[in-house]
Amino acid sequence: TPLLLNANGTKFGKSEQGVLWLNPEKTSPYEIYQYFLSVGDAEIINYLKTLTLISKKEILELEKQTLQNPQKRLGQMALAKKIINLIYSPKVLQDCLKTNELLFSNKKKVLMQEDFLLLEKTLFCYSTQLDSIFLVDALVKTKLTTSKSEAREFIKKGSIKIFNQQIKNPDYLITKETTLFNKYILLKKSKKNNALIFFN
Repeated sequence: TPLLLNANGTKFGKSEQGVLWLNPEKTSPYEIYQYFLSVGDAEIINYLKTLTLISKKEILELEKQTLQNPQKRLGQMALAKKIINLIYSPKVLQDCLKTNELLFSNKKKVLMQEDFLLLEKTLFCYSTQLDSIFLVDALVKTKLTTSKSEAREFIKKGSIKIFNQQIKNPDYLITKETTLFNKYILLKKSKKNNALIFFN
C-alpha cells in the first residue's frame, strides 16, 4: 500500500504536525471536513483516487474541472463530503455543511440561538464559569494558539476577531456582557479557524 503524502512529500502519521485523529475528542469531524476542503490542487486527484470509491470517470471530470475552474474547488468539496460520509454519517456531513454555511457564507447572516447549538457540536468549545476571560487566555483555551505569546502576536497582526470585529488590543477582556444570548462568544483566527466560548 503506497504511503499517503502531502504536496511537500511529508507522510501522514501521528508524529507529524497537524495530524488528524478519528477520535472526535482529539479531532472533530468538522476539522477533518475543513482539512480536506483545504487540500491543494496538486494533491486533490491523488487523494480522490486513494481515499474514495469515486469512479474513474467522475475523477477525470473533477480533474478537468479543477484545471478549468480551480476557484470552485469541486474536487475538494467532493473529497471532504466522501470522507465525512465514510467515517461518520450523512447527518454529521449535514452538520459540517451547515457549519460552513454559517461561518463562511458571503451572505450577511445574523446567528440565531439554534445556530449556536449546532456550532457547539462542530467547533472546539471552551466553557467557563467566570464572568470574564482575557482574550489571550481564550485563544489558548480554545487551541487557536499554542501560547499566550503566540496569541499576542496574532492579535497585534490583526488576525483575531470576536464575531466579525477585529481585535488588536492584546489586553482585551471578554466579558459576559459582550456575549450573544448571554452565553456565546465566537472567536476567529485568520480566515479558516473558529472556536466557541460559552459562559455558564
